[in-house]
Amino acid sequence: MRFGVAVACAVWVCGCSLEAATRSISGHDVLKAFNGASAPDDAGSPDFPACTRLANGIAADELAQVYDTARALEVMDGGEVPKALTDATRCVARRQSLQQSDQPCFACLFGTAGADVGVPCTHHLVFPPPPPLVQQDPSAWKQERDVERVQAGLQRAVRSMAQTCTVLSGPDTADESPLERAWTGARESLMRYQRARPLTVHPDDRPVNAWVLSGGAANGAFSAGAVWWLLQQREACGAPCANDRVDLLSGASTGTLIATIAKNYFRPGATIAERKTAIDDLSDKYTCSANADLYCEQNVTLYDLFFNPAASKRGLIDFVGVRQLVKEKTGDLAHGIRSGPEQFASTVDYQSGSVFHFSSSRIESQTAWWGALEGSFVEPLAAEPVSRVGLRKGTWLDGGVRSGLPISTPLRRGADRAVVFVNTPFDGIPRPRMRNVGDIVFRSIELFSLQPILGELAEAEEEKVLTRQSEKERCLERLGFDHAADASDLERRCSLDLALPASCEVAKTTLPRWSVNASAPKAIQVTQPPRSGLDRLQSPYEGSWLFLPTELRNSWQASLHPAPGHQAPVEWKDLNATGYTFDPNSMWNLFAVGALVANERCEEVKATLNWHLTCQGEAKVHEALRAQRTQFEAKRCGQKSSAIPACAP
Repeated sequence: MRFGVAVACAVWVCGCSLEAATRSISGHDVLKAFNGASAPDDAGSPDFPACTRLANGIAADELAQVYDTARALEVMDGGEVPKALTDATRCVARRQSLQQSDQPCFACLFGTAGADVGVPCTHHLVFPPPPPLVQQDPSAWKQERDVERVQAGLQRAVRSMAQTCTVLSGPDTADESPLERAWTGARESLMRYQRARPLTVHPDDRPVNAWVLSGGAANGAFSAGAVWWLLQQREACGAPCANDRVDLLSGASTGTLIATIAKNYFRPGATIAERKTAIDDLSDKYTCSANADLYCEQNVTLYDLFFNPAASKRGLIDFVGVRQLVKEKTGDLAHGIRSGPEQFASTVDYQSGSVFHFSSSRIESQTAWWGALEGSFVEPLAAEPVSRVGLRKGTWLDGGVRSGLPISTPLRRGADRAVVFVNTPFDGIPRPRMRNVGDIVFRSIELFSLQPILGELAEAEEEKVLTRQSEKERCLERLGFDHAADASDLERRCSLDLALPASCEVAKTTLPRWSVNASAPKAIQVTQPPRSGLDRLQSPYEGSWLFLPTELRNSWQASLHPAPGHQAPVEWKDLNATGYTFDPNSMWNLFAVGALVANERCEEVKATLNWHLTCQGEAKVHEALRAQRTQFEAKRCGQKSSAIPACAP
């Protein structure tokens, strides 16, 4: 991306036609422009997030889980909480700098320290003691489970703060007020957030489900088709599927728009007609939208784009049509935006470079949510950035710049199961042999954007598994399983390869073990044996990945249609949209492939989400797509012009 900008700048400096300019620029000129593209300005040091903002994000990520944590988190309401967390953070930073174990710090924090643990222990948090193993009351074990989650989350949060905020405020200073203020703000923010969330308790103790959708502009038709078919199947299921829900939604760029429509479908109290409208919106917006329906072309020069600080335009296009669509589909604040499922809109702050995952539960106004959603899909240079998200002014850019697949936030906020929709093949979009260096540049940009998706996906799922491991270790410690003779015995016990004692009358089975299913495309699937009444061990994480396939089955051609002037059969190279090209003909084929892939993976998705769908054969998908194709042709979607209108002055 940076190299491409440098070349564009060099072309502008020539002040001549594009062809003549590119022929007259020497390699030396290009290299000089490239090396000088990041010259610092006179704005001074960037205003990076303060310790308080870091603490707010860390506390929400580690403690705001969608479980029955309201009662367990009451301990965070105490007036001494910031002092106790400040002491623990200083203790951890100090002991880590001396390469010593930080366990005494947490023994003090959780009130389990003995007479002499070797660290100052002035303040601590008061948690209820664990029930005896013979306790039969399920509610007691649910409370114990949540205490373990809160304590494990506090351990991770304190360690994160020790590695960040103590560096900013100085670990050796006697003035603890910056750190204490950070913990005070984090505690208050966390409790407000937890009370505002639409779902914090699951009476049926079912898993918490999330859908995560990647970006890709018009290529998002693939994910839209997959979501469309899954919702079609859920709707056809009727009463048996009435409680099949998605609790958390997260998306980048075009994935944010699909998540917004899915949120309308799963909104509590949505009528049959409203759910049908949401399903129809997926097909209509992603098979019958052309360029003119979504954006207009700005009247802007290269000088304004690259050099004029007073320019009124900061992008080649303006998403006027998408902006109007967002306003129409989000509903009001109370019953549309803040109601379930909770949705996260990812956007990047230009000044700090930080990625914000705005929650629909904590947004302050309807217009603020519109800004957060728009900020998630305005790609730098191409689209006009967002200047305000609620009370926050700035320059907000496409969330995909830093988070192409924002799965980390829903997993940190409590999701046990996740279905991931990715609008690109697992190994990248195949390309023919390169023709020139321009092909190499754009291919490199394409691959740069793919790698963060794969990395974030693998990292988030691994982090979720490790989080579960830390929570189970807290379980072992609180219940007295941590009295090991040596380190190896403790490691064996904490790996959960240990049978409960025979004296335990509640459960006489082994503690669940982690197991990894390496079969593609699910990189990590964790399973455990059936449990008895001892409900203190958390549900495992499971995930399903739906990537755009690179091979088209012959049987799929029944629902694919070549564009005018093209011959059948449809080839894979005909599917992919480039840039911001919204062509209903290619989008139709992407949409159909998404539906066919979702049907093919139906049993896997059903098991991942713990849904009750009746998965259909491929013939049913073709039948549904034929009916949809009839509407496509009746509305003359395939004849829409590819022209881009000029924006109003």
